Amino acid sequence: MHGIFMEPALLNSEAFRSLSRCSILVYIHFLRKRRLSKEKGKGKKRSYRIANNGEIVFTYREACSLGISERAFRDSIDELQRKGFIDIAQYGKGGRSGESTLYFIDSRWKYYNNENFQPPKKPRIKDTIQGRGWAAYNAKKKLKAGDKNDSAITDKNDSGLSKNSKKTPVKNDSS
Repeated sequence: MHGIFMEPALLNSEAFRSLSRCSILVYIHFLRKRRLSKEKGKGKKRSYRIANNGEIVFTYREACSLGISERAFRDSIDELQRKGFIDIAQYGKGGRSGESTLYFIDSRWKYYNNENFQPPKKPRIKDTIQGRGWAAYNAKKKLKAGDKNDSAITDKNDSGLSKNSKKTPVKNDSS
């Protein structure tokens, strides 16, 4: 089955109405990537399930090709996950490894701003680059520069000597 289908309850929900424009666009692309399959059931009512739920891939590169910046995409993923529209099934390593993050479409949005609302099972890891690469190198460089300045701090009573140095009396042997 092809197409993007949304429940009327979704469009009228508080969670959907509170999404940013970019998050709505990203969510629509998630819905476009899902594959629906018919469920066998009793009666005339048709029911569908998402066949590839937990296997949906949406990369930063795809988002950039759609005109969404990396930062906007990241913020949209966070918002969609926080409000219960998607969740992360498996984290990818990214880069050259070729392993992408796998998402699944969730229905926690139905309970948004309700006591039954559940937080995401696997929130996106907020990666800070402190301690790695050039950030670590520059931080060490700043510390070394700061150490030099710290040793230049003098005590008023030492008359130019640093705090840690000991005063030694000067002897005049002029005999």
